[in-house]
Amino acid sequence: MAGQVGVYAGVMYGEYNLSGSLASIANRVSYFLNLHGPSMTLDTMCSSSLTAIHLACQDLKQGRTDLGIAGGVNVSIHPSKYLMLSAGQFISGDGHCQSFGEGGDGYIPGEGVGVVVLKRLSEAERDGNHIYGVIRGSSLNHG
Repeated sequence: MAGQVGVYAGVMYGEYNLSGSLASIANRVSYFLNLHGPSMTLDTMCSSSLTAIHLACQDLKQGRTDLGIAGGVNVSIHPSKYLMLSAGQFISGDGHCQSFGEGGDGYIPGEGVGVVVLKRLSEAERDGNHIYGVIRGSSLNHG
């Protein structure tokens, strides 16, 4: 449907539930900007942001949307996250993130928010939009 704008928010950790529903992350953006189209928050662990971008690309490709706002958020709003990570021995013992390196014993979680606005290349060129990058393909995998 013409004019559809999708909002896709990747999140991780259920502590957002302490201050509301996870779904409200994307839904509040859609509501605030008066957007109409898919509005979803998803949690696929460490791949949440990339999965959000993939779903936005698929909706653009299939013609379900004309624009996609996709990204992720990781904000530590409660100490429960660190208690859980510490109990599971996921936190680096020496304060350095070396999850996959030799001798690494964990990682250091960070906070951040990132978002991209996605549009079909032909339409961005037609509209004279500044193009920062082109996504040529994406896929999902579980392993």
